[in-house]
Amino acid sequence: MPIRAGAQAVFPEHRCLAGLFQGHRTLFSVVVRPTADRSGYPTHVCIGSSRAAAIFIGQFYLDLYAREHKQGGAWQDDARNRRRTASDVSTPVSFLTCNFSRPVGGKPALFTLDEVLTLFHEFGHGLHHLLTRVDEVGVRPVSVAWSGMR
Repeated sequence: MPIRAGAQAVFPEHRCLAGLFQGHRTLFSVVVRPTADRSGYPTHVCIGSSRAAAIFIGQFYLDLYAREHKQGGAWQDDARNRRRTASDVSTPVSFLTCNFSRPVGGKPALFTLDEVLTLFHEFGHGLHHLLTRVDEVGVRPVSVAWSGMR
């Protein structure tokens, strides 16, 4: 249930992420686990690994908050595509970049409905990238046309 702040409904970050990850677990049998090694990354970057049916499928980096000198908007992109070699399969790595409301006063970040919709939308692109089984290096798995509609 959202918390009401004036006329704007807001959603606690931890509940949004829990719902996002539980939904993907239920729908796609994808389990998201935080990755232990976070060296070199700011604390606001969530690093996770995804497993489906006990098989490691890839990693994602989630940079949620707006900050000075950061490009505006929200997007998903790939750091590494899935690639089959003669001896192995390179697992995909995705990053999701957002510019959401930051935590204030030691309390969790509170997202607007628009931010929650954007989070689910962009993570959907990331999941598409992580779950691909395309082995052709020249085919970008997340090339989906944007219709401009919600």
